[in-house]
Amino acid sequence: MYYEEMYLLDKSGSERYLVLKDAVLAIHHGIEILFKEVLVKNNEILVFSDIDKKLKNAFVEKRQRNLDSLFEADQSLHTVAFNEAIDRVQKVCGFAINNQFSEKLTKLQEYRNQIT
Repeated sequence: MYYEEMYLLDKSGSERYLVLKDAVLAIHHGIEILFKEVLVKNNEILVFSDIDKKLKNAFVEKRQRNLDSLFEADQSLHTVAFNEAIDRVQKVCGFAINNQFSEKLTKLQEYRNQIT
């Protein structure tokens, strides 16, 4: 069923809101994961918010135990937020993001913030 068709079935708008909310959150999360994947592919360390003792120890443990992921060594590691991931992809990795797409990402972030 299409979102527009839901208006005819749900006059209160509550179900339509939930569908729209879920869509915004899923799209936002998917884009965030894609940008973080670009960071990881460029250099794994770029996806983390802090290069601190915890992260360094996780790298050591990953190498020593031949782990696939740093999160196997320490699940409490923090990655960068949505906007920081986009900023790093542009400035550190050198990928160009045109203004139109950048404005849409900003609007998506605003919608997501309003929902949460």
